[in-house]
Amino acid sequence: MAGSKQEKVQSTSFILIVSDNGIGMPGDFDLKNPASLGMQLVTTLIDQLEGKLELKKDNGTEFTVKFRVI
Repeated sequence: MAGSKQEKVQSTSFILIVSDNGIGMPGDFDLKNPASLGMQLVTTLIDQLEGKLELKKDNGTEFTVKFRVI
């Protein structure tokens, strides 16, 4: 099961959470040096937004993106 949630924390901040309860990310997955084009695009966008990307690998996968409105 997949899901997403977005929150406007303050008038200038957002949090986007995307998760699923699948098999999870591979053991060698490196968030700081992604191999796939999709993750490279996501990390580049987050860098441009001066945001933060967090990863939880418990019972599936959960990505949390935090950024401020520029």
